[in-house]
Amino acid sequence: MIILCIICETIAYAQQSYNRKILKYSSKDGLSYAFVTGIVQDDNGFIWFATEDGLNRFDGINFKVFKHNASNPNSLPSNYLDFIYKDVEGDIWLSTRQGIYRFDTNTEKYIRFKQAATI
Repeated sequence: MIILCIICETIAYAQQSYNRKILKYSSKDGLSYAFVTGIVQDDNGFIWFATEDGLNRFDGINFKVFKHNASNPNSLPSNYLDFIYKDVEGDIWLSTRQGIYRFDTNTEKYIRFKQAATI
């Protein structure tokens, strides 16, 4: 019985408390909008936030914000993002009010998804 008590006490001391730190990010930190509609992590470790006012890439320290730019045809087509998804090939897909787009993270261009014609 004494040996069992010693073993249980040793196991109890071996358990270390794990303190998790919860971080909150807002527009003060560089996030383009407080309401986030989706989050994914890409294959390079970046965290992508879809918001109602742009696409945000977070590298763990800084945000890079992608927004619609009327003078750039390769920019985000709409700042309002409904949904973000990363497929098995690592591509990021965005649902906007202007349609569905695949975002090429290497060239930072948006390619519109064109649905095949049905008969």
